[in-house]
Amino acid sequence: MVQALLQGGEYRKALAFAILTAHEHADSRGAQALQAWLEFLGGQRQVALQGLEVALRATPHHPALRDVEARIRAVDRGAPYSPASPKSLALDPHARRWSGAPSALRGRASGVLVDGGTRVLTSAPDLASAGGGLWVRNALGQLRPAVVERSERLTGVAVLKLAEPLEHAAGSGTGDMARAFPGSPCYVVEYPAPGMDRPSWPVLSVGFLGRAGQDAGMAELSIDLPPGPRGGAVLDRGGRLVGLVLPTAGRPGTAGRSALPAHAALAPALQSLLSKGGGAPVQENGPSPRMPLGEVYEKALSSVVTVMSAR
Repeated sequence: MVQALLQGGEYRKALAFAILTAHEHADSRGAQALQAWLEFLGGQRQVALQGLEVALRATPHHPALRDVEARIRAVDRGAPYSPASPKSLALDPHARRWSGAPSALRGRASGVLVDGGTRVLTSAPDLASAGGGLWVRNALGQLRPAVVERSERLTGVAVLKLAEPLEHAAGSGTGDMARAFPGSPCYVVEYPAPGMDRPSWPVLSVGFLGRAGQDAGMAELSIDLPPGPRGGAVLDRGGRLVGLVLPTAGRPGTAGRSALPAHAALAPALQSLLSKGGGAPVQENGPSPRMPLGEVYEKALSSVVTVMSAR
């Protein structure tokens, strides 16, 4: 049930079902493991690890608990992950093949769907060594071919054009962009290194928008992100797109955490790339209903993607 709900993009229902099941069946370690995994994906890392710690005290060697703990630690390290048991929980989405796609694809960067799912904003430095054609896959396992429409050296942002729109892209248009200012709470949603090469769910991280960068339209991020290629969405508390995460200067695609803060290209700079005339104006950061964390993550499931190339 949890897997089916997630595959339909309904994160909040999946989490609620997992929590209810874990509480109603306190002896089910599998249910507790699933609850912890969903909490981790949705930005509640410490809550997830604390729940696993309590469960592991009672059953130290339970394979489902150990698998989820190992997966979370792998994301933290940016390291490969191998299930400890052949009967591991189904923690990833099912892939949906596209005719003509290569049998093996390598994840290059995260990205954000815009313009009704027809274009993608992503990190240009992380695509520098990509050979052959590009492909875009969303969190639900859907795949589309793509080409580079524009790449800007100054900001480090690339715009990709999809051969066909990706489904479940409602709410990912440029009308959802908004300004944010230093000190504003924000969320980053992107794919961590261990999940880039296979269908996986993105991970949400919580933090703040830092000081403005030296280059116009750029800002630091006061947030500790998992290692891996960048290109994820920076969202405000209302789930609006306020920026795109870029690699730390001089260290694109790093596999370890950096002492230097991550940077983001802000919404006005992104909007200018999407239209020769500058496009529709970016919303000012006026009154915006604060979404529950689960709703922000659920919305991101429909718009944050993985950009891939043939191995």
